[in-house]
Amino acid sequence: MGVAGVIRVAWNDPGLIKKAYDVGAVGVIVPQVDTPDEARAAVRYARYPPLGERGIAPWFATPLGITTADVIRHANDETLLVLQMESVEAYERIDEILAVGGFDVILAGPLDLSASLGIPGERHHSKVERIMLDLVDRVKGTGKALATTFADPAHCRRWIQAGYRMMNVGSVLNLGLTATARAFAELRAELDRPA
Repeated sequence: MGVAGVIRVAWNDPGLIKKAYDVGAVGVIVPQVDTPDEARAAVRYARYPPLGERGIAPWFATPLGITTADVIRHANDETLLVLQMESVEAYERIDEILAVGGFDVILAGPLDLSASLGIPGERHHSKVERIMLDLVDRVKGTGKALATTFADPAHCRRWIQAGYRMMNVGSVLNLGLTATARAFAELRAELDRPA
């Protein structure tokens, strides 16, 4: 399927970030990164020395048939760090945040951004979309990728065409519930048919 495990942690916290990587996540998404200092902290928590201060405890190495030395040597290059830009404050400082080294992706969160703009829930509002389109130009040349999150693949396609390169598409829970509801509806319709 070609999809790697990515975990969105609850907060920009060293214990949460370390635990997410240590349980096998290839990528970690850190929410509500509003300042360059918060971006630098996330990098410090997510990366092994010399880029960061993440504690080294790759307990998963042996069961996967790799050495601890290999994990240490390659972890900084083979893991993904995504920082979420979800507020006006973060947008106003986006150039400073993008200048921080050691992270890979900036993820524009349209729902929280709408709340920060005073239009909660209006993720397709022109104010939100203006910021999201401006980010495409701001990210160019930084070495970072641009991401966003929408449940509807049609919205994802639109933003991919605009220049976004990573999509958080719905959730496993929502996708599973949608498929389950569809199966129940089909089976109930079958039961309701006259014999």
